Formats: sequence, structure tokens, C-alpha cells
Amino acid sequence: MDRLDRDARAFMARVTTPPRHDPRRIAPALAEATRTHIETSSGRVATWRLGEGPAVILAHGWSTDNSTWEPLIRALASRGRAVVAVDHPGHGLSADAHCTRRSAGAALAQVAEALGPISAAAGHSFGGPVIGLALSQGMPASRVAFIAPAPARSKRWLRFAADVGVAPEIAEHALVIAEREGEMFDMSVPGPHMGRPALFVQSKDDPVATYESTASLSAAWAGSEMMLVDGLGHERVLADKAVVERVADFLA
Repeated sequence: MDRLDRDARAFMARVTTPPRHDPRRIAPALAEATRTHIETSSGRVATWRLGEGPAVILAHGWSTDNSTWEPLIRALASRGRAVVAVDHPGHGLSADAHCTRRSAGAALAQVAEALGPISAAAGHSFGGPVIGLALSQGMPASRVAFIAPAPARSKRWLRFAADVGVAPEIAEHALVIAEREGEMFDMSVPGPHMGRPALFVQSKDDPVATYESTASLSAAWAGSEMMLVDGLGHERVLADKAVVERVADFLA
């Protein structure tokens, strides 16, 4: 292993360590949910199941947690739908320090198997490709919703490198390694994660998941729908009433 490889892998260890909120957060809508920790190949994962019967499983974004889904959990519950929420590895109340798309996808598929039946799924940002990976590993979901899904090649790594003073060539090499090792799952490439109805939600002013990226992904996913909004950025879109109602109706 040469110096560039060593530096790139050291950077990967830093960029895949999410900051945690303190104190840890739980969505108020999950107050009556059954909380368990599921042992997965990616460590112990905090989970919540609210309601009986087939559930909608929710995958949050990077450096957030289950609480970001509060509005959608309530909307789904009002429609009589059960919900399974998780904190990804390295996030919230889950164990481990590191988290990648691949480790989170594997954990989500194992949570779905343990707390099923699962009938639908929703992912935000980082949670989009996590859902895609879980589907490719056999997670059952007849319908999926992607809200501002992260693009295949995350710009977050390059922004993080600039913030911590890591040379761009090291970050670029780390991305090459991650892509080679299957960490940067590309949902636009046809595969078993497709073949089911999908809804893509995108705000035109989102600086993280761009309109062009999400529109391209929606075009590659045969039969998908796209809801385009504006002025909601990357995070506020999760709490917008019209978005929440549309996603809940689609998944229910």
C-alpha cells in the first residue's frame, strides 16, 4: 500500500464517522412504539416498530436519526400504516462509530427481516441509496419513496476534505476506492432494487441532492413518479405538509 492509499483510507475512516446529536433523540410519534436493538452485521442497531401488520421502513439521512421522520410517521399512522424506524449504524442510539452506505444497507435489510413484514420503504438523502442497497439484498417492499436521494458520487466527501484540510487528491482517491469496493451504490444502474413503483421528491433549490441528479434517477427508474417542489432545500422538505401527504398517500 503506497502513501496515497494509506492517506485515502485514513480519510475514509474520518469521513464515515458521523457526528451524533447529544442528547440522543427519539421522534415523539414513536413514544408508544416497541423499541429494540437488533444485532446486525454492522453492529447493534436501534429500532422502533409502531403498529401491527405490514410496515413502512424508514431510512434517515447522514448525521441525523429517526426523529427526522416525525411528520411522516404521524401521517402514516393516521392512515393505519405500521412503521419501522431505525438509527443507522454510527447514528443516534445505534452502536459502532462508522457508517457507510453498504453497512447501513446491510443493517436495514436485516432489520426488515427481523421486524417484518415490510411492505414499503422511504429514504431521505443518504437513506436513498441505503434503501436501494437493502432492496438489492432482498428486502421486500412493493413501493418506495425517495426524498432528495443522495447522488451516486457524494460531494459530501469533498466538502468534508476541504473543511478538515485534506488535499483534494486524497479525497478523490478515497472516492475511487469506495466506488471500487461497492460503497457508492448507484441507484440509476438497472438492478433488482428497481421493478417496483417509486416516488421521487425533489426541491429545486436543494444544494445537496440536485434536481439534475434526482431527475436522472427518476428517468432511469421505469414507471416512477416525481414530485418537484421549490424553496424547501434539503431538510425542510421532510416537514412540508404537501410533501408529507403525497408521500404518505403513495406508501399507504
